[in-house]
Amino acid sequence: MKLAKPILLSTAIAGILASPAAAALSATATTELNLRSGPGPEYQIEGVIPGDAEVEVTGCLEEAEWCEVTHEGVSGWAYSPT
Repeated sequence: MKLAKPILLSTAIAGILASPAAAALSATATTELNLRSGPGPEYQIEGVIPGDAEVEVTGCLEEAEWCEVTHEGVSGWAYSPT
């Protein structure tokens, strides 16, 4: 599987907390982005989000720079530093 460098999602998702009750928002990847099975580089890569692709954001961890997202029906975690 192709590895992508960690990159930013658009700043529209900054400040969202991970919560099942939170409403999903959309964001756009600024370049290719690994979609991982958990919130960290040690987790398995489930796919790659293409640059300029839109994702649905479920929420972001307050204490880390990771957001739970869905791209083309695949859910996972993407790195998004603030």
